Amino acid sequence: MPVVLSDMSVYKSTGGLGGVRTSTSLLSQIGTLSASMSGVVVADAADNALGTTGTLRYVAAEVALYYKPPGGAEGPSTTIAGSGSMIVRGSGTFAGYLRLTITFGSLPVTNQTRTVTVVSDAIELFDDVTKAEALAGDIEYRCFYLRNDHGTDAVSAAAIWIHADSVGGDNISLGLDPAGVGGTGATIADETTAPVGVTFSTPNTEAGALVIAAMTAGQAVAIWARRTVPAVTSTAVADDHSWLRFRILV
Repeated sequence: MPVVLSDMSVYKSTGGLGGVRTSTSLLSQIGTLSASMSGVVVADAADNALGTTGTLRYVAAEVALYYKPPGGAEGPSTTIAGSGSMIVRGSGTFAGYLRLTITFGSLPVTNQTRTVTVVSDAIELFDDVTKAEALAGDIEYRCFYLRNDHGTDAVSAAAIWIHADSVGGDNISLGLDPAGVGGTGATIADETTAPVGVTFSTPNTEAGALVIAAMTAGQAVAIWARRTVPAVTSTAVADDHSWLRFRILV
């Protein structure tokens, strides 16, 4: 089967400061079911509105899942063809999704419905901004990897952009490591040291996204994020987060 969205994964770099890609996933959101569903585990979530709950529905006769994200509407059926990773999407204004790990032989034999609670995965990339940093101003850098986890197939290109910047006083910029696809990102001495050779920008639309070259099965690319906190920042937000999106071309 060709590469699909669920075949692409995001991983942390060593300490977030570049260098070797780790096997630790960089999660966007955490989805929790109200009760376990046999053969279905929520690995992570993204693009979901917060503050309300959603619904994951399994229809046994169709061997399919339906997802109604928080604040959104139920999306189309997603047929389960076998074990492995898959994504179920909602629809509407908040058309978030869940990434699921499926064990095909353990799926329910009757219809099942579960409430889904989604929360942000706090401090996944950057740490909290201290009062001293907010007063003096602060610029920090983090590195993560986008990897084609498909077993055999390549993607002809990929792209990443900032879907929504943080709501606090800080802002995010992105840049591709010059090592390129298949390379190991630069290692910086500390979080305030800029990575050499990385050009940062704020691509905030899909049309203006950073374009990533072709990725064969198992290849990854190092991507840098820069967080800028202006001096005398007084806006404090407890759940301050930015949304990044990516797309693939098979």
